[in-house]
Amino acid sequence: MYQRAQRYMKRRHPMKSGWWRTEKYWGKTLGRQDRWVFQDKKRDGTLRKFAWAKIVRHRLVPKTYSPDDPTLQDYWQKRRAKPQVTAFRRRQLVQRQQGICPVCHQHLENGEKLHIHHVVPKKSGGKDDLANLWLVHHNCHRQIHSKSAPLGVRRLLEPCTR
Repeated sequence: MYQRAQRYMKRRHPMKSGWWRTEKYWGKTLGRQDRWVFQDKKRDGTLRKFAWAKIVRHRLVPKTYSPDDPTLQDYWQKRRAKPQVTAFRRRQLVQRQQGICPVCHQHLENGEKLHIHHVVPKKSGGKDDLANLWLVHHNCHRQIHSKSAPLGVRRLLEPCTR
Protein backbone atom coordinates (compact mmCIF):
# COMPACT_ATOMS: atom_id res chain seq x y z
CA MET A 1 0.00 0.00 0.00
CA TYR A 2 2.91 2.31 0.71
CA GLN A 3 4.25 1.86 -2.81
CA ARG A 4 0.81 2.51 -4.30
CA ALA A 5 0.49 5.69 -2.26
CA GLN A 6 3.94 6.82 -3.45
CA ARG A 7 2.98 6.10 -7.06
CA TYR A 8 -0.26 8.04 -6.65
CA MET A 9 1.57 11.06 -5.23
CA LYS A 10 4.16 11.08 -8.03
CA ARG A 11 1.47 10.76 -10.68
CA ARG A 12 -0.67 13.48 -9.07
CA HIS A 13 2.18 15.96 -8.46
CA PRO A 14 5.05 15.08 -10.84
CA MET A 15 6.80 18.46 -10.57
CA LYS A 16 6.80 18.69 -6.76
CA SER A 17 9.59 17.50 -4.49
CA GLY A 18 9.38 14.40 -2.33
CA TRP A 19 9.48 16.57 0.79
CA TRP A 20 6.46 18.58 -0.43
CA ARG A 21 4.50 15.43 -1.23
CA THR A 22 5.32 13.96 2.18
CA GLU A 23 4.12 17.10 3.95
CA LYS A 24 0.91 17.15 1.92
CA TYR A 25 -0.14 13.49 2.21
CA TRP A 26 1.57 11.92 5.23
CA GLY A 27 1.13 12.73 8.89
CA LYS A 28 -0.02 11.65 12.35
CA THR A 29 -3.54 10.69 13.30
CA LEU A 30 -5.28 11.39 16.57
CA GLY A 31 -4.93 8.67 19.16
CA ARG A 32 -2.08 6.83 17.42
CA GLN A 33 1.69 7.13 17.69
CA ASP A 34 2.09 6.39 13.98
CA ARG A 35 3.52 9.28 11.91
CA TRP A 36 3.32 7.58 8.51
CA VAL A 37 -0.41 7.65 7.84
CA PHE A 38 -1.59 8.49 4.33
CA GLN A 39 -4.34 11.07 4.66
CA ASP A 40 -6.43 13.76 3.06
CA LYS A 41 -5.89 16.64 5.45
CA LYS A 42 -8.65 18.81 3.98
CA ARG A 43 -11.37 16.22 4.62
CA ASP A 44 -9.76 14.48 7.64
CA GLY A 45 -9.73 11.15 5.80
CA THR A 46 -7.07 8.52 6.41
CA LEU A 47 -6.10 5.31 4.69
CA ARG A 48 -6.36 2.54 7.24
CA LYS A 49 -3.29 0.38 7.75
CA PHE A 50 -3.41 -3.39 7.80
CA ALA A 51 -1.68 -3.36 11.19
CA TRP A 52 -4.67 -1.57 12.71
CA ALA A 53 -7.05 -4.47 12.01
CA LYS A 54 -7.62 -6.85 14.89
CA ILE A 55 -6.91 -10.48 14.11
CA VAL A 56 -9.86 -12.62 15.10
CA ARG A 57 -9.26 -16.35 15.20
CA HIS A 58 -12.22 -18.62 14.60
CA ARG A 59 -12.50 -22.17 15.75
CA LEU A 60 -12.59 -24.62 12.86
CA VAL A 61 -15.50 -26.99 12.47
CA PRO A 62 -14.41 -30.62 13.01
CA LYS A 63 -14.38 -32.68 9.81
CA THR A 64 -17.11 -35.05 10.98
CA TYR A 65 -19.60 -32.28 11.89
CA SER A 66 -22.21 -31.90 9.17
CA PRO A 67 -25.06 -29.36 9.19
CA ASP A 68 -27.34 -32.17 7.99
CA ASP A 69 -26.66 -34.39 11.02
CA PRO A 70 -29.77 -34.21 13.29
CA THR A 71 -27.72 -34.98 16.42
CA LEU A 72 -25.64 -31.82 15.91
CA GLN A 73 -28.49 -29.30 15.47
CA ASP A 74 -27.72 -27.64 18.83
CA TYR A 75 -24.07 -27.20 17.84
CA TRP A 76 -25.00 -25.53 14.55
CA GLN A 77 -27.61 -23.26 16.18
CA LYS A 78 -25.05 -22.06 18.72
CA ARG A 79 -22.47 -21.54 15.99
CA ARG A 80 -24.92 -19.56 13.85
CA ALA A 81 -26.21 -17.53 16.80
CA LYS A 82 -23.52 -14.93 16.22
CA PRO A 83 -23.64 -13.45 12.73
CA GLN A 84 -20.22 -13.96 11.14
CA VAL A 85 -20.60 -11.29 8.47
CA THR A 86 -18.00 -8.63 9.16
CA ALA A 87 -19.49 -5.39 7.84
CA PHE A 88 -21.76 -3.53 10.26
CA ARG A 89 -24.54 -3.13 7.70
CA ARG A 90 -24.43 -6.82 6.80
CA ARG A 91 -24.60 -7.73 10.48
CA GLN A 92 -27.70 -5.57 10.82
CA LEU A 93 -29.29 -7.25 7.80
CA VAL A 94 -28.48 -10.73 9.10
CA GLN A 95 -30.03 -9.88 12.46
CA ARG A 96 -33.13 -8.35 10.86
CA GLN A 97 -33.61 -11.39 8.61
CA GLN A 98 -32.80 -13.74 11.52
CA GLY A 99 -30.04 -15.33 9.43
CA ILE A 100 -32.43 -16.57 6.71
CA CYS A 101 -32.39 -15.78 2.98
CA PRO A 102 -35.85 -14.43 2.01
CA VAL A 103 -35.75 -16.19 -1.37
CA CYS A 104 -34.68 -19.77 -0.64
CA HIS A 105 -35.36 -19.76 3.14
CA GLN A 106 -31.95 -21.34 3.81
CA HIS A 107 -29.46 -20.06 6.37
CA LEU A 108 -27.29 -17.23 5.05
CA GLU A 109 -24.06 -18.66 6.48
CA ASN A 110 -23.84 -21.74 4.27
CA GLY A 111 -20.56 -20.79 2.61
CA GLU A 112 -22.16 -19.20 -0.46
CA LYS A 113 -21.25 -15.65 -1.42
CA LEU A 114 -23.76 -13.04 -0.17
CA HIS A 115 -25.15 -10.07 -2.08
CA ILE A 116 -27.10 -7.04 -0.95
CA HIS A 117 -30.33 -6.64 -2.95
CA HIS A 118 -32.30 -3.40 -3.25
CA VAL A 119 -36.02 -4.20 -3.04
CA VAL A 120 -36.88 -0.92 -4.80
CA PRO A 121 -34.05 -0.36 -7.32
CA LYS A 122 -31.98 2.80 -7.01
CA LYS A 123 -32.93 3.74 -10.56
CA SER A 124 -36.59 3.74 -9.46
CA GLY A 125 -35.93 5.99 -6.48
CA GLY A 126 -34.90 3.31 -3.97
CA LYS A 127 -32.52 4.27 -1.20
CA ASP A 128 -29.72 2.53 0.69
CA ASP A 129 -31.82 2.39 3.86
CA LEU A 130 -31.92 -0.90 5.73
CA ALA A 131 -35.66 -1.14 5.08
CA ASN A 132 -34.96 -1.32 1.33
CA LEU A 133 -32.16 -3.90 1.53
CA TRP A 134 -32.06 -7.68 1.68
CA LEU A 135 -29.08 -9.93 2.15
CA VAL A 136 -29.40 -12.87 -0.26
CA HIS A 137 -27.23 -15.66 -1.64
CA HIS A 138 -25.45 -15.08 -4.94
CA ASN A 139 -27.61 -17.61 -6.81
CA CYS A 140 -30.79 -16.23 -5.24
CA HIS A 141 -29.77 -12.75 -6.37
CA ARG A 142 -29.25 -14.02 -9.92
CA GLN A 143 -32.65 -15.69 -9.75
CA ILE A 144 -34.28 -12.45 -8.55
CA HIS A 145 -32.98 -10.51 -11.55
CA SER A 146 -33.65 -13.29 -14.04
CA LYS A 147 -36.49 -12.75 -16.50
CA SER A 148 -37.50 -16.39 -16.07
CA ALA A 149 -37.73 -16.31 -12.26
CA PRO A 150 -40.17 -18.80 -10.68
CA LEU A 151 -43.61 -17.50 -9.74
CA GLY A 152 -42.89 -17.54 -6.00
CA VAL A 153 -39.81 -15.38 -6.43
CA ARG A 154 -41.70 -12.98 -8.74
CA ARG A 155 -44.45 -12.55 -6.14
CA LEU A 156 -41.84 -11.92 -3.47
CA LEU A 157 -40.26 -9.19 -5.57
CA GLU A 158 -43.22 -7.26 -6.94
CA PRO A 159 -41.83 -3.85 -5.89
CA CYS A 160 -38.66 -4.55 -7.91
CA THR A 161 -40.42 -5.45 -11.18
CA ARG A 162 -42.78 -2.47 -11.48
